[in-house]
Amino acid sequence: MQAGKLNHRITIQQPTKVYESGEQLETWTTMTTVWANLKPMVSDEFEKTEVKFQASTHYEVTIRHLSTVTPEDRFICDGETYHIFGVIHTNEDKKQTMLYCKKAI
Repeated sequence: MQAGKLNHRITIQQPTKVYESGEQLETWTTMTTVWANLKPMVSDEFEKTEVKFQASTHYEVTIRHLSTVTPEDRFICDGETYHIFGVIHTNEDKKQTMLYCKKAI
């Protein structure tokens, strides 16, 4: 993976459940901040992935290998929120992780 292609700084967050006044609330806790490559996906690329989805606000995001990221997580980039719905660890030596995301509206 070429470091120059990782040109966006993203903050990955995990959902956290907290109890306030006897009610369970979901908040987001920062897990880590990493460099990433964000690539908007076009319809023919949808068919090539193991993850099935549709819409025009989807992105394929490449980061260095991170085993703790899950489809329940989200990330923030340039003030925009992206919901992760697919995670694939590529390469046999697990040097990178692909995140399939939808931009929050």
